[in-house]
Amino acid sequence: IANVRNFPLTYRGTNWTYSPYLYWPNNADTLYSFVGIYPYMSDYSDQFSYNVDGENLSISYNLGSDASNQVDMLYAVAKNCSVEGGEVDLNFKHALSKVGLSIAGNVSGTGVDSVLIKEVQLLGVAKSGIMTVSSDFSEIDWSTSETTDICISNDSQKLSATSTQIGDWQYLVPQNIETSPIN
Repeated sequence: IANVRNFPLTYRGTNWTYSPYLYWPNNADTLYSFVGIYPYMSDYSDQFSYNVDGENLSISYNLGSDASNQVDMLYAVAKNCSVEGGEVDLNFKHALSKVGLSIAGNVSGTGVDSVLIKEVQLLGVAKSGIMTVSSDFSEIDWSTSETTDICISNDSQKLSATSTQIGDWQYLVPQNIETSPIN
């Protein structure tokens, strides 16, 4: 059977379905490998692209400029499967890091009446990356390129003793971010 690429599946009630149906020969000697990627690529082609080359999988991710348009990316691999019984289990894993910031503090006893936080940024964040999955699908590695600064919030917020979320959640390429002083 030829490679089937970017084929959408839809969850209906209790089952995943697709159309048109594909025939998978039920031969004990024939093994298949399946890769699942969420979301469906044609809906988010500006943020994601992928390549499956034989045993190798790589997915490219590009950080959008608007956090409200970002989506999580998941992937699953089932390697060397028999299709006996008609079902293949795909266990999805998150590929991105979801980052959110909360602040809390107490200024009592400091002589300061209040603290106003005007803007919060993440500095030097990878703007895009390529996730490569090892040939045995047991490890992933991210390579990153250009960096950017991300404004998490520019809404002024008064610091309080109660933890308060600042800005929107961000989906980022997994990476180490150097510590920066608070200005």
